[in-house]
Amino acid sequence: MQSAIAKELQELRKYLGQGEPQILAEALRLGIRQLWTQTILDHYAGGKISRRKARSLLGNELVERLDEERRFVLKDVRWGLADE
Repeated sequence: MQSAIAKELQELRKYLGQGEPQILAEALRLGIRQLWTQTILDHYAGGKISRRKARSLLGNELVERLDEERRFVLKDVRWGLADE
């Protein structure tokens, strides 16, 4: 029985017209990039690295988005606690 990943890889080969090595290399690159971004954002959110460091590693846009999301969550929490 073929695994889900093998089926997806087969479909990607068909749609992209590329071989498995190229697709797997791109998947690894994308996965590492996603893991890198999430790790830096987690460290910034957890106070392990400064905002300045996070901005230098990821750029301003992602850090600003995280700050905005945090503000929204805190606003919702305050709103929810006000009803108690």
